[in-house]
Amino acid sequence: MGSHSTLLEMKIIAAAGFFHDLNFSYLNTDVDGSLISVEEERFSRIKSHKISDPNTKTEYLSLKYIESCINHSLTEIDKLIISDLIAPKCLDSLRSLMPNADIISIGHHISHAYNIIATNKISSTACVLVLDGYGDNLSGISGYWRDSKFDIINEFSADDSLGLLYSSATQHLGLGGFGSEGKLQGLASYGNYSSRFSIRSEINISSSSLHLSKELIAKDEFADQELYAINALRKNVFFSNLLPRRFSDEPIERSHADFANTIQSDIFNVINNLADSINIYGYDTLVISGGIAQNSSLINHLYLNSTYSRILTSTSCSDRGNSIGALAAYLNKIGKSLSVEDPLLGFQSCPDADNSPHGINFEEVATLLSQNKVIGIVEGCAELGARALGNRSIIASPLLPEMKDILNKRVKHRESFRPFAPVMQKSLVDKYFDASGINDHPYMTKCFNAKQSTKDMYPSAVHADNTSRLQILGDLDQKRLIFGISRAASELHGIDLILNTSFNDNGMPIVNNKDDALMCAKATNLDYLILEGKLIKP
Repeated sequence: MGSHSTLLEMKIIAAAGFFHDLNFSYLNTDVDGSLISVEEERFSRIKSHKISDPNTKTEYLSLKYIESCINHSLTEIDKLIISDLIAPKCLDSLRSLMPNADIISIGHHISHAYNIIATNKISSTACVLVLDGYGDNLSGISGYWRDSKFDIINEFSADDSLGLLYSSATQHLGLGGFGSEGKLQGLASYGNYSSRFSIRSEINISSSSLHLSKELIAKDEFADQELYAINALRKNVFFSNLLPRRFSDEPIERSHADFANTIQSDIFNVINNLADSINIYGYDTLVISGGIAQNSSLINHLYLNSTYSRILTSTSCSDRGNSIGALAAYLNKIGKSLSVEDPLLGFQSCPDADNSPHGINFEEVATLLSQNKVIGIVEGCAELGARALGNRSIIASPLLPEMKDILNKRVKHRESFRPFAPVMQKSLVDKYFDASGINDHPYMTKCFNAKQSTKDMYPSAVHADNTSRLQILGDLDQKRLIFGISRAASELHGIDLILNTSFNDNGMPIVNNKDDALMCAKATNLDYLILEGKLIKP
Protein backbone atom coordinates (compact mmCIF):
# COMPACT_ATOMS: atom_id res chain seq x y z
CA MET A 1 0.00 0.00 0.00
CA GLY A 2 2.28 2.62 -1.43
CA SER A 3 2.03 5.93 0.35
CA HIS A 4 3.24 7.83 3.34
CA SER A 5 2.28 10.96 5.18
CA THR A 6 3.70 13.09 7.92
CA LEU A 7 2.34 11.36 10.98
CA LEU A 8 -0.38 12.52 13.31
CA GLU A 9 -2.56 10.44 15.60
CA MET A 10 -5.71 10.09 13.57
CA LYS A 11 -7.78 7.49 11.73
CA ILE A 12 -9.27 9.02 8.60
CA ILE A 13 -11.62 7.86 5.86
CA ALA A 14 -12.42 9.99 2.83
CA ALA A 15 -15.43 9.38 0.60
CA ALA A 16 -16.10 10.46 -3.01
CA GLY A 17 -17.87 9.55 -6.22
CA PHE A 18 -21.41 10.21 -5.09
CA PHE A 19 -22.82 10.61 -8.61
CA HIS A 20 -20.72 7.80 -10.04
CA ASP A 21 -17.69 5.66 -9.16
CA LEU A 22 -18.17 5.61 -5.38
CA ASN A 23 -14.77 5.29 -3.69
CA PHE A 24 -13.15 5.44 -0.26
CA SER A 25 -9.64 6.02 1.02
CA TYR A 26 -8.35 5.12 4.46
CA LEU A 27 -5.30 6.50 6.24
CA ASN A 28 -4.17 5.25 9.63
CA THR A 29 -1.60 7.74 10.79
CA ASP A 30 -1.30 6.00 14.18
CA VAL A 31 0.81 3.27 12.59
CA ASP A 32 2.80 4.04 9.45
CA GLY A 33 0.68 6.26 7.25
CA SER A 34 -0.27 3.37 4.96
CA LEU A 35 -3.09 4.05 2.52
CA ILE A 36 -5.93 1.91 1.18
CA SER A 37 -8.05 3.26 -1.68
CA VAL A 38 -10.91 1.21 -3.11
CA GLU A 39 -13.80 1.59 -5.53
CA GLU A 40 -17.23 0.18 -4.71
CA GLU A 41 -17.72 -1.19 -8.25
CA ARG A 42 -14.91 -3.70 -7.76
CA PHE A 43 -16.87 -5.30 -4.92
CA SER A 44 -20.50 -4.75 -5.99
CA ARG A 45 -19.67 -5.67 -9.64
CA ILE A 46 -21.87 -2.76 -10.75
CA LYS A 47 -20.01 -0.65 -13.31
CA SER A 48 -19.41 2.96 -12.19
CA HIS A 49 -21.39 2.25 -9.01
CA LYS A 50 -23.84 5.16 -8.66
CA ILE A 51 -25.01 5.69 -5.13
CA SER A 52 -27.58 8.24 -6.39
CA ASP A 53 -29.26 5.59 -8.56
CA PRO A 54 -32.43 4.37 -6.76
CA ASN A 55 -32.12 1.05 -8.58
CA THR A 56 -28.62 0.41 -7.23
CA LYS A 57 -28.30 -1.19 -3.81
CA THR A 58 -25.25 0.05 -1.97
CA GLU A 59 -23.93 -2.24 0.75
CA TYR A 60 -20.63 -0.36 1.24
CA LEU A 61 -18.69 -3.52 0.50
CA SER A 62 -15.55 -1.48 -0.09
CA LEU A 63 -15.84 0.03 3.40
CA LYS A 64 -16.33 -3.46 4.83
CA TYR A 65 -13.15 -4.51 3.06
CA ILE A 66 -11.29 -1.59 4.62
CA GLU A 67 -12.61 -2.61 8.02
CA SER A 68 -11.36 -6.17 7.45
CA CYS A 69 -7.85 -4.85 6.73
CA ILE A 70 -7.44 -2.62 9.77
CA ASN A 71 -7.13 -3.39 13.44
CA HIS A 72 -10.19 -1.46 14.56
CA SER A 73 -13.85 -0.86 13.77
CA LEU A 74 -15.26 1.87 11.54
CA THR A 75 -16.84 3.25 14.71
CA GLU A 76 -13.33 4.32 15.75
CA ILE A 77 -12.78 6.53 12.72
CA ASP A 78 -11.86 10.06 13.86
CA LYS A 79 -12.45 12.02 10.65
CA LEU A 80 -14.77 11.46 7.68
CA ILE A 81 -13.73 13.65 4.76
CA ILE A 82 -16.39 14.29 2.10
CA SER A 83 -15.13 15.33 -1.32
CA ASP A 84 -18.09 17.58 -2.16
CA LEU A 85 -19.34 20.78 -0.51
CA ILE A 86 -22.93 19.83 -1.32
CA ALA A 87 -23.83 17.08 1.14
CA PRO A 88 -24.43 13.74 -0.64
CA LYS A 89 -27.67 11.85 -0.09
CA CYS A 90 -25.71 8.99 1.47
CA LEU A 91 -24.27 11.16 4.25
CA ASP A 92 -26.68 9.84 6.90
CA SER A 93 -25.81 6.24 6.11
CA LEU A 94 -22.10 7.04 6.29
CA ARG A 95 -22.67 8.78 9.63
CA SER A 96 -24.32 5.64 10.95
CA LEU A 97 -21.29 3.57 9.99
CA MET A 98 -18.82 6.08 11.50
CA PRO A 99 -20.83 7.73 14.32
CA ASN A 100 -17.79 9.13 16.15
CA ALA A 101 -16.18 10.79 13.16
CA ASP A 102 -16.00 14.52 12.67
CA ILE A 103 -17.29 15.31 9.17
CA ILE A 104 -15.26 17.70 7.02
CA SER A 105 -16.23 18.78 3.51
CA ILE A 106 -13.68 19.48 0.80
CA GLY A 107 -14.62 21.01 -2.55
CA HIS A 108 -15.20 18.57 -5.43
CA HIS A 109 -12.71 20.23 -7.77
CA ILE A 110 -10.22 20.95 -5.01
CA SER A 111 -10.23 17.20 -4.41
CA HIS A 112 -9.47 16.67 -8.10
CA ALA A 113 -6.53 19.05 -7.87
CA TYR A 114 -5.04 17.50 -4.74
CA ASN A 115 -5.30 14.03 -6.26
CA ILE A 116 -2.56 15.09 -8.69
CA ILE A 117 -0.61 16.95 -6.03
CA ALA A 118 -0.55 13.80 -3.86
CA THR A 119 0.39 11.44 -6.71
CA ASN A 120 3.19 13.50 -8.30
CA LYS A 121 6.43 15.11 -7.30
CA ILE A 122 5.69 18.77 -8.06
CA SER A 123 8.18 21.57 -8.17
CA SER A 124 7.58 24.57 -5.93
CA THR A 125 5.16 26.16 -8.41
CA ALA A 126 2.60 24.97 -10.96
CA CYS A 127 -0.52 26.11 -12.79
CA VAL A 128 -3.58 24.02 -11.95
CA LEU A 129 -6.50 23.29 -14.28
CA VAL A 130 -9.43 21.06 -13.30
CA LEU A 131 -12.10 20.22 -15.88
CA ASP A 132 -14.81 17.58 -15.58
CA GLY A 133 -18.55 17.10 -15.99
CA TYR A 134 -19.72 18.92 -12.92
CA GLY A 135 -19.57 18.96 -9.15
CA ASP A 136 -20.59 21.49 -6.51
CA ASN A 137 -22.53 23.28 -9.29
CA LEU A 138 -19.30 23.90 -11.22
CA SER A 139 -17.54 22.25 -14.15
CA GLY A 140 -14.01 23.15 -13.15
CA ILE A 141 -11.55 25.54 -11.55
CA SER A 142 -8.10 26.96 -12.24
CA GLY A 143 -5.39 28.35 -10.03
CA TYR A 144 -1.82 28.04 -8.79
CA TRP A 145 0.18 25.71 -6.59
CA ARG A 146 2.77 27.74 -4.71
CA ASP A 147 4.13 27.87 -1.18
CA SER A 148 2.71 24.33 -0.69
CA LYS A 149 -0.81 25.65 -1.13
CA PHE A 150 -3.41 25.71 -3.89
CA ASP A 151 -5.03 29.07 -4.63
CA ILE A 152 -8.12 29.20 -6.89
CA ILE A 153 -8.26 32.07 -9.38
CA ASN A 154 -11.27 31.06 -11.47
CA GLU A 155 -14.35 28.88 -11.39
CA PHE A 156 -16.18 27.54 -14.46
CA SER A 157 -19.93 27.27 -14.35
CA ALA A 158 -21.80 24.00 -14.79
CA ASP A 159 -23.26 25.37 -18.04
CA ASP A 160 -19.76 25.76 -19.49
CA SER A 161 -18.79 22.13 -19.04
CA LEU A 162 -16.28 20.74 -21.54
CA GLY A 163 -16.60 17.37 -19.83
CA LEU A 164 -20.33 17.12 -20.45
CA LEU A 165 -19.82 18.45 -23.97
CA TYR A 166 -17.36 15.64 -24.72
CA SER A 167 -19.76 13.11 -23.17
CA SER A 168 -22.60 14.53 -25.24
CA ALA A 169 -20.59 14.05 -28.44
CA THR A 170 -19.85 10.46 -27.40
CA GLN A 171 -23.54 9.77 -26.90
CA HIS A 172 -24.44 11.52 -30.16
CA LEU A 173 -22.24 9.00 -31.99
CA GLY A 174 -24.08 6.12 -30.35
CA LEU A 175 -20.97 4.99 -28.48
CA GLY A 176 -22.62 4.85 -25.07
CA GLY A 177 -23.39 7.07 -22.14
CA PHE A 178 -21.26 8.12 -19.19
CA GLY A 179 -18.00 6.19 -18.98
CA SER A 180 -17.79 5.57 -22.73
CA GLU A 181 -15.79 8.68 -23.60
CA GLY A 182 -12.70 6.59 -24.34
CA LYS A 183 -14.54 5.24 -27.37
CA LEU A 184 -14.70 8.70 -28.91
CA GLN A 185 -10.98 9.08 -28.21
CA GLY A 186 -10.29 5.82 -30.04
CA LEU A 187 -12.57 6.61 -32.99
CA ALA A 188 -11.17 10.13 -33.43
CA SER A 189 -7.86 8.71 -34.63
CA TYR A 190 -9.56 7.21 -37.68
CA GLY A 191 -11.01 10.53 -38.84
CA ASN A 192 -9.84 13.87 -40.19
CA TYR A 193 -10.61 17.38 -39.05
CA SER A 194 -13.62 18.76 -40.92
CA SER A 195 -14.72 22.38 -40.67
CA ARG A 196 -18.34 21.35 -41.18
CA PHE A 197 -18.30 19.81 -37.69
CA SER A 198 -16.26 22.53 -35.98
CA ILE A 199 -17.46 24.04 -32.70
CA ARG A 200 -14.54 26.49 -32.30
CA SER A 201 -16.70 29.56 -32.82
CA GLU A 202 -19.09 28.39 -30.07
CA ILE A 203 -16.46 28.42 -27.31
CA ASN A 204 -14.91 31.60 -25.98
CA ILE A 205 -11.94 32.12 -23.67
CA SER A 206 -11.44 35.55 -22.17
CA SER A 207 -9.56 36.61 -19.05
CA SER A 208 -8.79 32.93 -18.33
CA SER A 209 -12.50 32.24 -18.24
CA LEU A 210 -14.47 29.76 -20.35
CA HIS A 211 -17.86 30.24 -21.98
CA LEU A 212 -19.91 27.91 -24.21
CA SER A 213 -22.55 29.45 -26.45
CA LYS A 214 -26.20 28.93 -25.63
CA GLU A 215 -26.63 27.30 -29.03
CA LEU A 216 -23.90 24.73 -28.33
CA ILE A 217 -25.46 23.50 -25.09
CA ALA A 218 -29.08 23.77 -26.19
CA LYS A 219 -31.09 20.66 -25.30
CA ASP A 220 -34.25 19.23 -26.76
CA GLU A 221 -37.68 19.45 -25.13
CA PHE A 222 -37.27 16.20 -23.18
CA ALA A 223 -33.89 16.98 -21.65
CA ASP A 224 -35.14 18.50 -18.42
CA GLN A 225 -36.89 15.24 -17.55
CA GLU A 226 -33.51 13.59 -17.07
CA LEU A 227 -32.26 13.02 -13.53
CA TYR A 228 -28.58 13.61 -14.21
CA ALA A 229 -27.15 16.48 -16.25
CA ILE A 230 -25.08 14.18 -18.42
CA ASN A 231 -28.26 12.52 -19.67
CA ALA A 232 -29.71 15.91 -20.49
CA LEU A 233 -26.72 16.87 -22.62
CA ARG A 234 -27.12 13.72 -24.66
CA LYS A 235 -30.07 15.47 -26.29
CA ASN A 236 -27.79 18.03 -27.96
CA VAL A 237 -29.61 20.04 -30.66
CA PHE A 238 -26.44 21.68 -32.01
CA PHE A 239 -24.80 18.33 -32.78
CA SER A 240 -27.96 17.11 -34.48
CA ASN A 241 -27.72 20.04 -36.87
CA LEU A 242 -24.15 19.01 -37.75
CA LEU A 243 -24.66 15.27 -38.10
CA PRO A 244 -27.67 12.99 -37.64
CA ARG A 245 -27.52 11.14 -34.36
CA ARG A 246 -26.15 7.62 -34.75
CA PHE A 247 -27.74 4.73 -32.89
CA SER A 248 -25.58 1.96 -31.47
CA ASP A 249 -26.71 -0.70 -33.93
CA GLU A 250 -25.94 1.41 -37.00
CA PRO A 251 -22.64 1.10 -38.90
CA ILE A 252 -19.86 3.58 -38.16
CA GLU A 253 -19.12 5.65 -41.24
CA ARG A 254 -16.30 8.00 -42.16
CA SER A 255 -18.42 11.01 -41.20
CA HIS A 256 -18.68 9.67 -37.64
CA ALA A 257 -14.89 9.37 -37.36
CA ASP A 258 -14.46 12.88 -38.79
CA PHE A 259 -17.02 14.23 -36.33
CA ALA A 260 -15.16 12.57 -33.43
CA ASN A 261 -11.81 13.91 -34.63
CA THR A 262 -13.15 17.45 -35.08
CA ILE A 263 -14.99 17.71 -31.75
CA GLN A 264 -12.03 16.25 -29.87
CA SER A 265 -9.54 18.52 -31.66
CA ASP A 266 -11.58 21.63 -30.92
CA ILE A 267 -11.95 20.71 -27.25
CA PHE A 268 -8.22 19.92 -27.00
CA ASN A 269 -7.32 23.30 -28.49
CA VAL A 270 -9.66 25.09 -26.10
CA ILE A 271 -8.06 23.31 -23.14
CA ASN A 272 -4.59 24.11 -24.47
CA ASN A 273 -5.45 27.81 -24.87
CA LEU A 274 -7.13 27.91 -21.47
CA ALA A 275 -4.09 26.31 -19.82
CA ASP A 276 -1.73 28.77 -21.51
CA SER A 277 -3.94 31.75 -20.60
CA ILE A 278 -3.54 31.13 -16.87
CA ASN A 279 0.26 30.84 -17.11
CA ILE A 280 0.94 34.52 -16.44
CA TYR A 281 3.96 33.70 -14.27
CA GLY A 282 5.72 31.49 -16.81
CA TYR A 283 5.52 28.29 -14.74
CA ASP A 284 6.92 25.18 -16.44
CA THR A 285 4.45 22.72 -14.83
CA LEU A 286 0.74 22.20 -15.44
CA VAL A 287 -1.34 20.12 -13.05
CA ILE A 288 -4.44 18.92 -14.93
CA SER A 289 -7.20 16.89 -13.35
CA GLY A 290 -10.87 16.00 -13.63
CA GLY A 291 -12.50 13.48 -15.96
CA ILE A 292 -11.19 15.13 -19.12
CA ALA A 293 -7.60 14.60 -17.97
CA GLN A 294 -8.18 10.83 -18.25
CA ASN A 295 -7.78 11.36 -22.00
CA SER A 296 -4.19 10.29 -22.69
CA SER A 297 -4.32 11.86 -26.17
CA LEU A 298 -5.04 15.22 -24.52
CA ILE A 299 -1.93 14.92 -22.36
CA ASN A 300 0.18 14.25 -25.45
CA HIS A 301 -1.46 17.21 -27.22
CA LEU A 302 -0.51 19.50 -24.33
CA TYR A 303 3.09 18.31 -24.42
CA LEU A 304 3.26 19.08 -28.12
CA ASN A 305 1.44 22.43 -28.12
CA SER A 306 1.32 24.14 -24.72
CA THR A 307 3.86 26.42 -23.05
CA TYR A 308 4.54 23.84 -20.32
CA SER A 309 7.43 21.39 -20.21
CA ARG A 310 5.73 19.16 -17.61
CA ILE A 311 2.08 18.06 -17.66
CA LEU A 312 1.06 16.17 -14.51
CA THR A 313 -2.01 13.99 -14.05
CA SER A 314 -2.81 10.58 -12.53
CA THR A 315 -4.55 7.26 -13.17
CA SER A 316 -7.33 8.37 -10.81
CA CYS A 317 -7.81 12.01 -11.83
CA SER A 318 -11.54 11.38 -12.41
CA ASP A 319 -14.02 11.04 -9.56
CA ARG A 320 -12.55 7.58 -8.93
CA GLY A 321 -9.66 9.25 -7.12
CA ASN A 322 -11.42 12.09 -5.36
CA SER A 323 -11.30 10.36 -1.98
CA ILE A 324 -7.48 10.44 -2.19
CA GLY A 325 -7.66 14.07 -3.32
CA ALA A 326 -9.99 15.06 -0.50
CA LEU A 327 -7.76 13.30 1.99
CA ALA A 328 -4.67 15.08 0.65
CA ALA A 329 -6.45 18.45 0.69
CA TYR A 330 -7.52 18.00 4.30
CA LEU A 331 -4.03 17.04 5.41
CA ASN A 332 -2.62 20.05 3.60
CA LYS A 333 -5.15 22.25 5.38
CA ILE A 334 -3.84 21.16 8.77
CA GLY A 335 -0.20 21.50 7.75
CA LYS A 336 0.45 17.85 6.90
CA SER A 337 1.01 16.04 3.59
CA LEU A 338 0.15 12.89 1.66
CA SER A 339 2.46 11.38 -0.94
CA VAL A 340 1.13 8.46 -2.99
CA GLU A 341 3.96 6.41 -4.45
CA ASP A 342 1.97 4.19 -6.82
CA PRO A 343 -1.67 3.37 -7.72
CA LEU A 344 -1.57 -0.20 -6.31
CA LEU A 345 -3.86 0.62 -3.40
CA GLY A 346 -6.90 -1.64 -3.76
CA PHE A 347 -8.03 -5.15 -2.86
CA GLN A 348 -5.13 -7.42 -1.93
CA SER A 349 -5.24 -10.87 -3.52
CA CYS A 350 -3.46 -13.64 -1.63
CA PRO A 351 -3.11 -11.53 1.54
CA ASP A 352 -1.10 -14.28 3.25
CA ALA A 353 1.63 -14.08 0.60
CA ASP A 354 4.11 -11.31 -0.06
CA ASN A 355 4.18 -9.50 -3.40
CA SER A 356 6.71 -11.81 -5.06
CA PRO A 357 5.37 -13.90 -7.99
CA HIS A 358 5.61 -17.35 -6.35
CA GLY A 359 5.93 -20.33 -8.61
CA ILE A 360 5.77 -18.45 -11.90
CA ASN A 361 8.24 -19.42 -14.60
CA PHE A 362 8.74 -16.19 -16.52
CA GLU A 363 10.30 -18.00 -19.46
CA GLU A 364 7.26 -20.26 -19.78
CA VAL A 365 4.87 -17.30 -19.79
CA ALA A 366 7.04 -15.43 -22.29
CA THR A 367 7.02 -18.46 -24.60
CA LEU A 368 3.23 -18.67 -24.40
CA LEU A 369 3.05 -15.01 -25.41
CA SER A 370 5.34 -15.72 -28.37
CA GLN A 371 2.83 -18.40 -29.38
CA ASN A 372 0.06 -15.74 -29.39
CA LYS A 373 -1.64 -17.02 -26.25
CA VAL A 374 -3.79 -14.55 -24.28
CA ILE A 375 -3.15 -14.55 -20.52
CA GLY A 376 -4.96 -13.02 -17.55
CA ILE A 377 -3.11 -11.86 -14.43
CA VAL A 378 -4.30 -11.34 -10.85
CA GLU A 379 -1.52 -10.34 -8.47
CA GLY A 380 -1.16 -8.28 -5.31
CA CYS A 381 -3.15 -5.10 -4.72
CA ALA A 382 -5.62 -3.94 -7.35
CA GLU A 383 -4.90 -0.74 -9.22
CA LEU A 384 -6.88 2.39 -8.37
CA GLY A 385 -8.58 3.88 -11.41
CA ALA A 386 -9.58 2.64 -14.83
CA ARG A 387 -6.05 1.62 -15.93
CA ALA A 388 -4.94 -1.97 -15.37
CA LEU A 389 -1.20 -1.90 -14.70
CA GLY A 390 -0.26 -5.57 -14.54
CA ASN A 391 -2.03 -6.59 -11.34
CA ARG A 392 -5.47 -7.06 -12.95
CA SER A 393 -4.45 -7.30 -16.60
CA ILE A 394 -4.89 -9.32 -19.78
CA ILE A 395 -1.65 -9.56 -21.76
CA ALA A 396 -0.73 -10.69 -25.28
CA SER A 397 1.95 -10.27 -27.92
CA PRO A 398 1.58 -7.33 -30.34
CA LEU A 399 3.77 -8.96 -33.01
CA LEU A 400 0.71 -10.51 -34.64
CA PRO A 401 -1.13 -7.91 -36.78
CA GLU A 402 -4.46 -9.59 -36.00
CA MET A 403 -3.97 -9.56 -32.22
CA LYS A 404 -5.81 -6.25 -31.78
CA ASP A 405 -8.83 -7.70 -33.60
CA ILE A 406 -8.60 -10.95 -31.64
CA LEU A 407 -8.62 -9.08 -28.34
CA ASN A 408 -11.45 -6.76 -29.39
CA LYS A 409 -13.69 -9.44 -30.85
CA ARG A 410 -12.94 -12.71 -29.04
CA VAL A 411 -11.77 -11.46 -25.66
CA LYS A 412 -13.20 -8.03 -24.83
CA HIS A 413 -16.28 -8.19 -27.06
CA ARG A 414 -16.04 -4.55 -28.05
CA GLU A 415 -15.72 -2.23 -31.06
CA SER A 416 -13.00 -2.98 -33.60
CA PHE A 417 -11.55 0.57 -33.50
CA ARG A 418 -10.60 0.37 -29.81
CA PRO A 419 -6.80 0.40 -29.24
CA PHE A 420 -4.70 -1.56 -26.77
CA ALA A 421 -1.86 -0.22 -24.66
CA PRO A 422 1.62 -1.74 -24.48
CA VAL A 423 3.81 -2.24 -21.42
CA MET A 424 7.60 -2.13 -21.71
CA GLN A 425 10.89 -1.62 -19.88
CA LYS A 426 11.88 2.02 -19.32
CA SER A 427 15.35 1.40 -20.75
CA LEU A 428 13.82 0.53 -24.14
CA VAL A 429 11.36 3.41 -24.57
CA ASP A 430 13.78 5.61 -26.55
CA LYS A 431 14.23 2.82 -29.08
CA TYR A 432 10.57 2.81 -30.04
CA PHE A 433 8.96 6.13 -29.01
CA ASP A 434 9.42 9.84 -28.52
CA ALA A 435 10.11 9.69 -24.80
CA SER A 436 9.01 13.20 -23.78
CA GLY A 437 7.23 12.95 -20.42
CA ILE A 438 8.61 9.48 -19.70
CA ASN A 439 9.44 10.24 -16.05
CA ASP A 440 6.04 11.72 -15.22
CA HIS A 441 3.84 9.23 -17.07
CA PRO A 442 4.69 5.60 -16.30
CA TYR A 443 1.05 4.56 -15.76
CA MET A 444 -0.76 4.89 -19.12
CA THR A 445 -1.69 8.52 -18.57
CA LYS A 446 -0.06 9.82 -21.77
CA CYS A 447 0.09 8.73 -25.40
CA PHE A 448 3.63 8.57 -26.80
CA ASN A 449 4.44 9.11 -30.48
CA ALA A 450 5.71 5.89 -32.05
CA LYS A 451 8.54 5.58 -34.52
CA GLN A 452 7.69 4.06 -37.89
CA SER A 453 9.79 0.99 -37.09
CA THR A 454 7.64 0.44 -33.98
CA LYS A 455 4.45 0.27 -36.00
CA ASP A 456 6.10 -2.06 -38.52
CA MET A 457 7.35 -4.43 -35.80
CA TYR A 458 4.42 -4.21 -33.36
CA PRO A 459 1.34 -3.42 -35.48
CA SER A 460 -1.17 -4.24 -32.72
CA ALA A 461 0.52 -1.91 -30.22
CA VAL A 462 0.34 1.33 -32.22
CA HIS A 463 -2.96 3.12 -32.79
CA ALA A 464 -4.19 4.67 -36.05
CA ASP A 465 -2.73 8.05 -35.03
CA ASN A 466 0.74 6.50 -34.57
CA THR A 467 0.67 6.74 -30.78
CA SER A 468 0.61 4.25 -27.91
CA ARG A 469 -0.58 4.75 -24.35
CA LEU A 470 2.43 3.29 -22.58
CA GLN A 471 2.90 1.66 -19.24
CA ILE A 472 6.59 2.04 -18.42
CA LEU A 473 8.28 -0.39 -16.03
CA GLY A 474 11.13 1.00 -13.94
CA ASP A 475 13.28 0.05 -10.97
CA LEU A 476 10.38 0.11 -8.51
CA ASP A 477 8.59 -2.59 -10.55
CA GLN A 478 11.36 -5.19 -10.44
CA LYS A 479 9.62 -7.45 -7.92
CA ARG A 480 6.37 -7.46 -9.87
CA LEU A 481 5.14 -10.28 -12.06
CA ILE A 482 4.61 -8.02 -15.09
CA PHE A 483 8.25 -6.91 -14.91
CA GLY A 484 9.59 -10.46 -14.92
CA ILE A 485 7.36 -11.45 -17.83
CA SER A 486 8.32 -8.35 -19.80
CA ARG A 487 12.04 -8.92 -19.31
CA ALA A 488 11.81 -12.62 -20.25
CA ALA A 489 9.74 -11.85 -23.36
CA SER A 490 12.35 -9.30 -24.45
CA GLU A 491 15.42 -11.40 -23.73
CA LEU A 492 14.12 -14.75 -25.02
CA HIS A 493 11.84 -13.81 -27.89
CA GLY A 494 12.66 -10.21 -28.80
CA ILE A 495 9.20 -9.04 -27.72
CA ASP A 496 10.02 -5.66 -26.19
CA LEU A 497 6.37 -4.53 -26.02
CA ILE A 498 3.51 -6.54 -24.51
CA LEU A 499 -0.12 -5.62 -24.96
CA ASN A 500 -1.76 -4.90 -21.61
CA THR A 501 -5.50 -4.34 -21.22
CA SER A 502 -7.77 -4.36 -18.21
CA PHE A 503 -8.94 -7.76 -16.98
CA ASN A 504 -12.66 -7.38 -17.62
CA ASP A 505 -15.29 -8.00 -20.25
CA ASN A 506 -16.98 -5.18 -22.11
CA GLY A 507 -19.15 -3.10 -19.79
CA MET A 508 -17.94 -4.83 -16.61
CA PRO A 509 -15.73 -3.58 -13.77
CA ILE A 510 -12.14 -4.82 -13.65
CA VAL A 511 -11.86 -8.10 -11.74
CA ASN A 512 -11.11 -7.84 -8.05
CA ASN A 513 -10.59 -11.31 -6.62
CA LYS A 514 -10.12 -14.98 -7.50
CA ASP A 515 -13.78 -15.70 -8.18
CA ASP A 516 -14.13 -12.66 -10.45
CA ALA A 517 -11.02 -13.73 -12.36
CA LEU A 518 -12.14 -17.32 -12.92
CA MET A 519 -15.57 -16.22 -14.13
CA CYS A 520 -14.19 -13.50 -16.40
CA ALA A 521 -11.44 -15.75 -17.80
CA LYS A 522 -14.07 -18.14 -19.13
CA ALA A 523 -16.29 -15.37 -20.50
CA THR A 524 -13.37 -13.75 -22.30
CA ASN A 525 -11.93 -17.00 -23.70
CA LEU A 526 -8.50 -16.58 -22.13
CA ASP A 527 -5.93 -19.24 -22.92
CA TYR A 528 -4.22 -19.07 -19.53
CA LEU A 529 -4.63 -17.42 -16.15
CA ILE A 530 -2.02 -16.48 -13.56
CA LEU A 531 -3.76 -16.68 -10.20
CA GLU A 532 -2.41 -17.06 -6.67
CA GLY A 533 1.10 -17.50 -8.04
CA LYS A 534 0.16 -20.33 -10.40
CA LEU A 535 -0.23 -20.59 -14.17
CA ILE A 536 -3.46 -22.42 -14.96
CA LYS A 537 -5.88 -23.02 -17.80
CA PRO A 538 -9.27 -21.51 -16.88
